Amino acid sequence: MSSGFSAVAGVGPRTGTSFVMCSAVAAGIPVHGERFPSCVVPDHNPDGYWELDPHDRGPWCGRVVKLWGRVISEVSPSRLVLLERQDKDQQLKSMEKVREAELAMAPDFYAGISKDCYAGISASTMLDTYVVNIPEWTRNISPRHILRVYTHELSNRIGEILAFLQRGI
Repeated sequence: MSSGFSAVAGVGPRTGTSFVMCSAVAAGIPVHGERFPSCVVPDHNPDGYWELDPHDRGPWCGRVVKLWGRVISEVSPSRLVLLERQDKDQQLKSMEKVREAELAMAPDFYAGISKDCYAGISASTMLDTYVVNIPEWTRNISPRHILRVYTHELSNRIGEILAFLQRGI
């Protein structure tokens, strides 16, 4: 085992990152994050989100964290599971559904976060930002330390995903 940390990230929101984080918790893998931070609607992920405070930059040694946007390039995880939905239309519908509820619940929280988050831009623009910037945000991570998984494969590949994450902590 290394003394680093592993990360889970999505190509935009609504890609299964919370599912992976909850699976890690259930498997006894140490994670860092809040199950239900004040900025989320518990009904959308009843088992939890395991989100970081947007200003938290570690240290997270020996843990798995969920990262968003450009934070990926700022912190250098040992391993990165990158989740992506193939069906972008369904992803956008899911993003819009959750976005409305989260903005209503915590407008001040979202107003204070970076421009690649919910407040101030459309779901489509946010998703495009992720798709375009993921290569840049992951450029400092060796390709062999990145596991790309499509959301529809999560259930079948969760054992592989958790083993990969554990090798980075």
